[in-house]
Amino acid sequence: FECARFLDGQDPGQEPWLPYVRWARLLVAQAEGKSETAQTVITFNYDAVPERLKLQPYVVLPGVTPQNKVGLHVLKLHGSTNWRYASEAQGDVVVTQEANFAATCAPWELAIAAPGPGKQQQAQRFQDLWDYAADAIKAAGAVVFLGYRIPPTDARSRRFLLENLPQGRIPIHIVLGHDTNSPDARRMKGLLQMARPQAVVEVLPLFGQDYLDAYNPDDWDRLVGASTHRYPSGSR
Repeated sequence: FECARFLDGQDPGQEPWLPYVRWARLLVAQAEGKSETAQTVITFNYDAVPERLKLQPYVVLPGVTPQNKVGLHVLKLHGSTNWRYASEAQGDVVVTQEANFAATCAPWELAIAAPGPGKQQQAQRFQDLWDYAADAIKAAGAVVFLGYRIPPTDARSRRFLLENLPQGRIPIHIVLGHDTNSPDARRMKGLLQMARPQAVVEVLPLFGQDYLDAYNPDDWDRLVGASTHRYPSGSR
C-alpha cells in the first residue's frame, strides 16, 4: 500500500508539483472553455495524484456514465486507493476521504485490481472504464505515453493499447526520460511503429515534468488539427 501512503505529507504547493498543477489547471480551463480539443487521461496507477491536483470532478467511477461523452475525463483502469466498494457484493464504488483508507480497510472494500492471481477478475469489474478508454484512444488526435513504458509483464494493457491506437498519420509522443536510446524507449517505439506503421512516433528526450511544463493548449490544437481526429489521450 505504498501507493496510498507516498502522498503523506506532500503539498501540491511545493515546487516539484508546479508542472503538474499547471497542467491540471490548463486541462480544466480547456474543458470549461468548451474547447474542441478535449483531453482524456488514462492511468493504470492506483494513487490519488489526479485527485490531489483537483481533478476529482473529472474522474469517472465504475458504473457511472459520463454526462458528456466528449470532455475532460480521467480513467483509472486498475482502480484507485480512494475507491471503496459500498458492500461485500462489490457492486457500487464510492470515493472515500478517509485517511489511510487503503491501509486500514477490509480487503473486500478496496476497489483496485492489484497484481496477483485475481487481478484480471477484479479488472473485469471496471470493464466500462476500459470501454470508455478504448473509445477515447480510437478517436484521439494525438497520443502521449507519459512515463508509461507498457511493462512487458502487463499483457492485457499492452494488447489493449496496441489494438485501439488510432489509424492513420497520428502523432504519438513517448516521454520516458532524457535517454531516447534506452531499452524501454527503443522497445516502445518499435511496438508502436509495428502496430501503426503510418503513425508519427517520436521519442522525446524529456521527463514527465518537462513535457507538462512545456504543454501549451494552443499548440495542441494545431497538432491535433493536423490529423484526422480531434481528441488527444494520454497514458501514465
